[in-house]
Amino acid sequence: MIPGECGDTYSIQVIVDASDNASIFDETSFCLGWGNVQFDAEQSGGYWTAECGDCVDPVTGVFNTLESGIGNFDITYNFDGVCGASEAMVFQVVPNEDSSIEPIFGYCVDANSQLLVAANPGGAWSADCNNCISNSGIFEPGIAGPGEFEITYVLPGPCGTTSTEILEVFPLPVVNFNPGVNEGCSPLAVGFATAEPVIGNCQWSFGDGQFGIDCNSTSHIFQNPGCYDISLTVTSTQGCVNSMFQSDAVCVFPNPISAFIYTPVQPDTDNPIIELQELASGEIAYEWNFAGVETSTDPYASYNLLNTGELSSHICLKVIDANGCTNTFCRNIEMIEKLRVYVPSAFTPDGDGINEVFVPVVLGADFYEFTIFDRWGAILFESTIVGEPWLGEVNGGEYFAQPGLYLWHLKVLGQDLEGREYSGHVMLIR
Repeated sequence: MIPGECGDTYSIQVIVDASDNASIFDETSFCLGWGNVQFDAEQSGGYWTAECGDCVDPVTGVFNTLESGIGNFDITYNFDGVCGASEAMVFQVVPNEDSSIEPIFGYCVDANSQLLVAANPGGAWSADCNNCISNSGIFEPGIAGPGEFEITYVLPGPCGTTSTEILEVFPLPVVNFNPGVNEGCSPLAVGFATAEPVIGNCQWSFGDGQFGIDCNSTSHIFQNPGCYDISLTVTSTQGCVNSMFQSDAVCVFPNPISAFIYTPVQPDTDNPIIELQELASGEIAYEWNFAGVETSTDPYASYNLLNTGELSSHICLKVIDANGCTNTFCRNIEMIEKLRVYVPSAFTPDGDGINEVFVPVVLGADFYEFTIFDRWGAILFESTIVGEPWLGEVNGGEYFAQPGLYLWHLKVLGQDLEGREYSGHVMLIR
C-alpha cells in the first residue's frame, strides 16, 4: 500500500508450506543373520544413505545385515529442496546367538546318562546315532555304543546358529583270562594269561590276600590248601573299567603227613635190625629209602643198619596221596657200636715188618686207658688214644725193653656207658 491522494493498494496471497518430515520409525538393532530390514519413515519421498555404502537401498530403504556385517552404522533419511530435511540414527548389527557346545571329552560305554550343555539354551539337539540323544541334550552312551558320533545343536530363528562336535564313546577293555593249572599240591605255582593283549592298568586279586599288577601274564604261588576266587580288573587308557571274576578258579590240595617210628629205639651192632612203622595220614602209596642202599614200598619195613656200612643211616619215607601230592620225612638213625676188645699175647719188634707192635684192638669205646708195666710194677708205656701202639721201647725210646713177659692193664668205657677193665700178660720176643 502507497499512502496519499495518489497512493494505491495491491494485495497478493502467500502460501507457506511446512518443512519435509524425515522422522524414522524402525528399530535400531538386528542380528547379522536377519538379512533384509525394511526401514520406514514418517514421510515418503525421501532417499536413504548409510556409511556402509550399498548396505541400504536408497529408494526402498531396505537394509541388508549380511552386506553391512557386524557393527554400528549411521543411517540417514533425506529430503532435498528449500523445505528439505534429514534425520540420522545409529543402526547396530549384532552377532548371531552363540550355539557352541561345551567341550566333550568322551564317555565310557557303561557311563550313566550325560547332559550336554551349549553356550545358550533354547536349541535342539541331535546326533547321528539312533535314539542316543534327547531333544533336550541327554546323551545315552550305552545306546550309542562304542564309536565316534557327530553331535549337532541348533538355535532356531534368523539369529540362531548351528554347532557340531564329535563325541567318542569308548569301549570297555576286554578282560578274559585263564589259569595255567586249576588244581595241584601245596605250594602251587600258577601262571595266568589274558586271552587278548591288554593295554592299561591291571589289578589281580588272587583270593588269598595277595595282589598283582602285571598285565597280560603273571604268576602266583598259593601256599595254603583251599580253593581261591581269582579276579582281574583292567582300567583302559581312557579310564574305562572292566573286570572278570572266576569262582574257585584254583584249588590247592594239602600234602599228606609223612612220619615213622622204629624199634629198637637204640639199635647197636649186636642188634642192628630195626622195624619201621609208618605214621602217615592221607597216604595211598609208600616209598622207603634206606640210606640209598635199599628201598621198599611196604607200609611196614625192616632194615639191617649194618648194610649201610656206617654207624649212621639216613632213612626216608615218601608218601603219595590220591591227588598225587607227596611228602617226605627223613631221620638219621644212629647205631651204637657195642664194645669189642681183643689184646694179643705176644709181639716181635725185631724189624722184620711182622707183628712189630703191641696194641689192643678196641671197638666202640668212648674212654680208653692202656698201661704196660714191667715185672716190678714200673710203668713202661701208657696211652689214652685208641690204636696207639707200644713199640717195645722204654723211657720214650731211650732204649728197648728186654725180651720177656710184661704186664698190661686196660680201662674202657663203651658207647653204651658200660665201663670195663682188662688185665693180662704179653710176651716180647726179639
